[in-house]
Amino acid sequence: AIAYADEVSTFDNFYANFELSKASDKLYKKEEHLKYALRADSIILSNKTPLLNKNLVYTFKTKPENAFIDSLKSISLLNVSAAYRKTGNFSKAIELINKGISAKTNTADEFGLAQLYLNKGLTLTLMGKYSEASVELLTALKMYIALSDYSKISEAYNLLAKNNYLNQEFGRVIEQCGKSIEYAK
Repeated sequence: AIAYADEVSTFDNFYANFELSKASDKLYKKEEHLKYALRADSIILSNKTPLLNKNLVYTFKTKPENAFIDSLKSISLLNVSAAYRKTGNFSKAIELINKGISAKTNTADEFGLAQLYLNKGLTLTLMGKYSEASVELLTALKMYIALSDYSKISEAYNLLAKNNYLNQEFGRVIEQCGKSIEYAK
């Protein structure tokens, strides 16, 4: 599929590598996840044109091409940072997330920005930097509340509970778990 995808379009090549990275992640193959994530990222950052094959009809609804490419770059950045986090390279994950936050600040993509803050908070939790993680997770939570994204609100509360549990702030954990469950329902 990879060999053929490159002949079809830049998007198809990106998507095939992106999906391989996700499949590798689900199979707990950390190094393969990182390899395919980096490959997908380099494809979408190459700005190779045309992005889509003009002879094909794609079943997804695309935004204007620049916005579509930007959304693919954001997805890719999150995927690569997650792959670095899962291989234990927390500093590289944080570096990429900070780069993404800088690029998204002052844009209309509130959801993408919230995703970056959530991932930064998760990475900081894994690094044992619980106070810093709380700040990032609360920032993401506020953004998800403003967006009324109940699934992500639930996830943010869940990660806050995990962070506070690891930081031995048990009083907050029960409240945050309760809110996570409430929003999940």
